Amino acid sequence: MELKVIYTLKEGNKQAFYEALEKSGAPDKVRAEDGCLLYEYRPAEGPENELHLYEKWVSPEHQEVHMTQPHMKDIMALKDQFASETKLIRL
Repeated sequence: MELKVIYTLKEGNKQAFYEALEKSGAPDKVRAEDGCLLYEYRPAEGPENELHLYEKWVSPEHQEVHMTQPHMKDIMALKDQFASETKLIRL
């Protein structure tokens, strides 16, 4: 199962969001989860205020378990602080 998450960040917050995510250690914890094949943040090729997240999971069930992990609260709190919109696309 593959997903793309598009974060639209509040003006001037793209780098701060990315740095806060990395400092939290949450992305590394996600990458260590059972069933995670890819979890990678990439700058958008389009709008300057977008950051894209690409995820690949062994199964939808693995991704569902991922969403219940304690470190997801850290990611959600940072998203609430820095992002104005989030879109999820199933690839």
